[in-house]
Amino acid sequence: MDALLVAVLALLSVTAVVAATRRRASARAGDVSRGAKVGFPCRVSWRAVTGRRSFVYGKISTGGSGSFFVRPFRSPVPVPEGSVVRTEKSWRAGMSVLTYRTAGGAELRVMVSDADVPALSSGLNSV
Repeated sequence: MDALLVAVLALLSVTAVVAATRRRASARAGDVSRGAKVGFPCRVSWRAVTGRRSFVYGKISTGGSGSFFVRPFRSPVPVPEGSVVRTEKSWRAGMSVLTYRTAGGAELRVMVSDADVPALSSGLNSV
């Protein structure tokens, strides 16, 4: 009986988290289509800026005066103009990796929720 109760609570928790993620992603997509400034929570691998090969937490902010990578307690870094955004599934469930190549050849990899992929890729392409 206890195992059944735990399973039901886990299912309800997962359902609530997925619904909230989709709701937030659709709100961000609507803001991007209106041209508003939007921050996408993500993990970024950009060795030239972070100094690490691994992913670090932050936000990609698009719209307004361009795109920026923002980390807590650090100043925002402008995302250079690019030409190619490639999408692939991540090893983490519900996540995708956007590989963004700049005109200068630098590579920026962004791990973001599957629901945010269309809005973020269009935001990066409009830089």
